[in-house]
Amino acid sequence: MNKLGLVNEDLKRMLKETYKLLANEDALLLLKLAQEGLRTGKATPKSLGLTERRYYQRLKQLIRTKLVSKEGHFYKATELGKIVFQTQVRILEEALANYNRIVAIDRLKQVPGLSNQDIEVVSKALLSEGSYLSEYFMKSEPPKVFTSFEELTTTVVEAVQRAKKEVRLATRYVDQRVIEALATAGKRGIKVSVITDMGIILKRMKILKPSSEFKAFEHLLYPLKDTGVNFRYSAFPFSFLLVDDKEAGIELADPVFPDNFIIGFLFRGRGIAEVLSKKFAALWSEATEDPLALIRKASPDEARNKTRHPIGDSKTS
Repeated sequence: MNKLGLVNEDLKRMLKETYKLLANEDALLLLKLAQEGLRTGKATPKSLGLTERRYYQRLKQLIRTKLVSKEGHFYKATELGKIVFQTQVRILEEALANYNRIVAIDRLKQVPGLSNQDIEVVSKALLSEGSYLSEYFMKSEPPKVFTSFEELTTTVVEAVQRAKKEVRLATRYVDQRVIEALATAGKRGIKVSVITDMGIILKRMKILKPSSEFKAFEHLLYPLKDTGVNFRYSAFPFSFLLVDDKEAGIELADPVFPDNFIIGFLFRGRGIAEVLSKKFAALWSEATEDPLALIRKASPDEARNKTRHPIGDSKTS
């Protein structure tokens, strides 16, 4: 069997075990508590009305299916565990709690002459703002897909030009068209925050092998200087874009050659934007405003190792 076949078999096993756990009341309870953090200790099983055997058996299963992981003195839901809980459990709980309203919306669809827009207006009135059900009934546009770097650049520029209030960009690339679009947005009063991958600068500096005089390379380090754009440096495995918290763009890098771009998506809606907003805030808080300080103190390879902290490892995510 080839490697892909093995991966598929592993995914099938995980899917099967996950559905079994979602059908188990004890596992559901632990997964729900793990969303905020479930403290370790002998008192915990008793406080939940579970025997130690049942408690640790379910925890072991949740950890094996990668829904929960142990972090210090807590068992916490992984990103996968959060997604599974929100999409499989929370939305079902919300649906059952709003059963009568859902029936009403369903019947509205059978009324002749009512457009999808009319139904969305009524759905918004019936369902609380920000609920998963409102996202379901108020259908957003399908994501835009781009498969080349040229499309990526065009998509980013167009999205920045549409911005009304704020643009946040974490980018592994430097493109003059994007720089100009960001600078223009900053000058017209849009709040623009950009985090550039430190690896880009370090690679260029390594190739150019500059002397201790860095002034000649300032245009590489500060391409948005004096444009009103907030600019920092960090390190991350993929690029993403947020526009007014309503549009979210994300790229998927090549797993074999991570410097290569493969495919990207532009979503319209709050769901993905909220997740990426937290990632951006975590990156921003750890990013540096002065890459020269790192470059002066270390060689490019050493500086890259000191500054690299992939998104998935962020403590604040």
